[in-house]
Amino acid sequence: MKLDPAAVVSVESVSRLSTAQATQIRDRFDRLGFVVLRVPPSPQPRTEFLALSRYFGSIIHHEHSEADGIVPVAPLNHHPEYVNTTNKELLPHTDGSFALQPPKVVAMQCEVAAASGGLTTFVEAQWIYETLKQRDPEGLETLFRPDALTVKRSNRVATKPIFQRCSDRVEMVFRADSAARVTIAPPCVTAFETIKTLAQDPANQLCFQMQPGDIFVFDNTRILHGRTAFAEGDDRRLNRLWFDGKPEGEPLEFGFRDSFDRGFVVSGF
Repeated sequence: MKLDPAAVVSVESVSRLSTAQATQIRDRFDRLGFVVLRVPPSPQPRTEFLALSRYFGSIIHHEHSEADGIVPVAPLNHHPEYVNTTNKELLPHTDGSFALQPPKVVAMQCEVAAASGGLTTFVEAQWIYETLKQRDPEGLETLFRPDALTVKRSNRVATKPIFQRCSDRVEMVFRADSAARVTIAPPCVTAFETIKTLAQDPANQLCFQMQPGDIFVFDNTRILHGRTAFAEGDDRRLNRLWFDGKPEGEPLEFGFRDSFDRGFVVSGF
């Protein structure tokens, strides 16, 4: 399934964006909850990647970050418990669910694409929300409980709602895989299982192959992301950054309004 060309912005350099290009990127992010930057491979990919901070806020560091905040996403034999460092499928989720304040914006940069597999997948939180509203409105309301979801990883743990209302918008937090220890409040189990079924069904996922130089930037409160498995020994290398979503200038909006208009996202999706 191919990305709609309207979701892709081609630029020569992230560190030298024109005002028109920056406005175009902001427009895609606001309307869709994500944007794909098509950037030619650079001899200094990390410099290009870090330049996103100007548009998406301060970089958030955590235990797997390198000094500049970048987290390498590549197979590593000595971290089998950390799914990013394996070749296994990564189920749709939001990042930082174990943190008291998860990142508002996540960005992934491709340095080396897998020879086969390793496709980026994502699901719209708003589509999940609207589907639950139609199928199980009472179950949906349980997911606003402050104790709906508890996620623990290493020495970090957070309990929070899966959906929360922020003014006139709704934001989502979700995790349902073995990368972390997940506990669901009993009244929320049925609706949570419905989300798992919806999000993990390939028929409901957008799926595309990132190419070297590509940067996928998305609203972490609006988009669940993952990847398909790829062959053991395949050299797939990505970089990841977390941002607080507070750039200088006009503030970004996060989450989605409590009404659904898919508009354009991808061909055939």
